[in-house]
Amino acid sequence: LGQPYPYGRFFHVIPVNAAILLVQTSGGRRWLLDAATGAVLHDAPTVSEPWPRSPVLLPDGGVCIIPDAESVLLLGPLSGRDVWTHRLSGVTTRTGEAPRVTAGAHALLMAWPLNIGWRVQRLDPTTGKPLWSDPPLINTGDLDVEDWSQDAEAFYGVQDRTFFARSLKDGSLVWRQPLAGPSGRWRTQRCGDTFLAYPVEGKGWRFQFRWLTAALQWTGCSPPEEKPGRGYPVVCCDAKTGRLVQRLDFAVDSRSLARLDSDGAGVLPVFTAEKMEKQPFVQ
Repeated sequence: LGQPYPYGRFFHVIPVNAAILLVQTSGGRRWLLDAATGAVLHDAPTVSEPWPRSPVLLPDGGVCIIPDAESVLLLGPLSGRDVWTHRLSGVTTRTGEAPRVTAGAHALLMAWPLNIGWRVQRLDPTTGKPLWSDPPLINTGDLDVEDWSQDAEAFYGVQDRTFFARSLKDGSLVWRQPLAGPSGRWRTQRCGDTFLAYPVEGKGWRFQFRWLTAALQWTGCSPPEEKPGRGYPVVCCDAKTGRLVQRLDFAVDSRSLARLDSDGAGVLPVFTAEKMEKQPFVQ
């Protein structure tokens, strides 16, 4: 990058399509690069800190960028210019955490954290203006919007071990059903008349041992449900009512990975063990 440390780094490198890469540099620049040659197609200023969320690609080719905790903007990849910027309101009630965005073929949804939960709003992808006059409040500690799915009428998700569907017309609750499955993140998918849900994280552990000039690390991950014949559940529900149609249980073996580093630090033997409640299970 031709910049002194610590400015010569890349914070985000996102393929926008087969021909264009979106790049954020540590020097406060936003580039669109030719994916084949690396040539800079567009150069614009941006924040010098890493964007708090990864950019979200829209079905029409646009890119939603969350540059800070205050705003969401839409970038036109062909022009390299900001199409619109949506700024959050209610400074006194926000937690200071950056908003989250998810996009599908039918809606662009944004959620931002408040002191009492998460507010969800549907944005017009053309103008960035809010479409719901009374956006719903979801009272939860964390919200996994990237695991939501949607169709022409509603969006679907799993929160606090509960399936839910909310209307795309006004955000109102369509149905809610308890989840018979493990805790943690669940991903949803619409398939015909069915709503599918499956976990994306399992419990993991890590052991580390250091001695002289070497370090050994062993990482393991167990299935979401450690019961005979019930290692990995896929739940199928009726999309209109949330009624359980079928639960598929797949037997999945635990997995582990060992790594030896020849240049490990330390003179005396050091052994550590760490339990990880959240370990990515589905890629």
